[in-house]
Amino acid sequence: MHSKRTQKRLQQLASLLSPLAKLLSLAVRKTNGEQQLWGFLLSEHQGLDGNLRAMLDYAYQQADITPYLINARDDEIAQYQRLYPGITVVFPHSWRHGHFRLRSNTHAYFVTHGSQELRGLYSMFKPSVINLWHGIPLKGMCNLDYKFKRGSLSKLFKRGLGIDAFCVSSITERALIAGCFLMDAQRIKVTGIPRNDWLTCPAEQLPQDLAADQSKLKALLNGKKLVLYAPTFRDYDRKACGFNSESMAQLTTTLSQHNAVLGIRAHPRDQGLFSPFIDNANVLDLDYRHYPELNTVMRNTDILITDYSSLWVDFLLLDKPIVGYAFDIEQYQGSRGLLYDYDNQFPGPLTQTWQQLASTLAALLAQPSISVAEKQLWLKRFFHQPLDGSRCQAIHQLLVNSAKQ
Repeated sequence: MHSKRTQKRLQQLASLLSPLAKLLSLAVRKTNGEQQLWGFLLSEHQGLDGNLRAMLDYAYQQADITPYLINARDDEIAQYQRLYPGITVVFPHSWRHGHFRLRSNTHAYFVTHGSQELRGLYSMFKPSVINLWHGIPLKGMCNLDYKFKRGSLSKLFKRGLGIDAFCVSSITERALIAGCFLMDAQRIKVTGIPRNDWLTCPAEQLPQDLAADQSKLKALLNGKKLVLYAPTFRDYDRKACGFNSESMAQLTTTLSQHNAVLGIRAHPRDQGLFSPFIDNANVLDLDYRHYPELNTVMRNTDILITDYSSLWVDFLLLDKPIVGYAFDIEQYQGSRGLLYDYDNQFPGPLTQTWQQLASTLAALLAQPSISVAEKQLWLKRFFHQPLDGSRCQAIHQLLVNSAKQ
């Protein structure tokens, strides 16, 4: 891994070698076949999970695509090679990365945040840069965050210029992303997001490790219904979790009366908040250390409890009940702001006390078959545009069409 100082020098060298590199790229492209080389960037903000891994998993199974990983993290690469035997892992701005780059015919980089690690020598050949992002914005973000500094707008706009396609799930999301990142709508493509293929596909199509995680969870549940509590991160109050020992005990008693258990999927920064409640009998620890992919957990969830996290937008695809627990909604709106009138936009009942939450869950679990309201079905159509085929296939086709232009 190069130091930041070394990477800066490599970027300076890139500007001097640019004309030669472009000529060499053209010469190599003429001799290549139809094999495509796709690079997947693992950065400070993104490991091999979520949308990035789902897209990589798809590419790994395609005969005409050779995927490889660009590892800008401090992770051990052996873990990636265990998941995908034979896959190549390179470091940004390394000569090995340059070799891979020159071999490419139709080439794409996949990122989920910025692409700054890709700037320099190997960005001269102008591959397609596809941003898979990580979820529809419900909270104020960037330009749509009322606390966003005006002086950052120019930097935000320039960063967006390095993206050729930004993948979203609906026309609604396209408008929000354009507003947040100051990006022209033509570059925001309605393809669906890759990780949702794992939410809706048959179990036998899951990667082997995720199928094993699903089997482990089913064994842990042992026939009981799963009520998942997945709250968002609260940077304004690191102690806010919505429960104390007494209220948690009373909630789990209510659930046990209906043959249900509570699972907690805390934000990675909030694990310590919920550890006192975990007993792995009535309250299950379902965080990323045990179940790296959230969709493995959501596939097996009967009722979702959340607040201002956008994960409920993905969960809409399952047509299962969603309950809001917004015990601090006024404080949250004052801190981050929300892009919607949340009372009207949330798909299910929005509770503000644990007593309201417990009674709402009891009423749902008492139903012979748990159904969802028409409002939730309408919101699914609002946030998810129907697609022919999988979301990964739609992104692949986007690249194929782009190469023909």
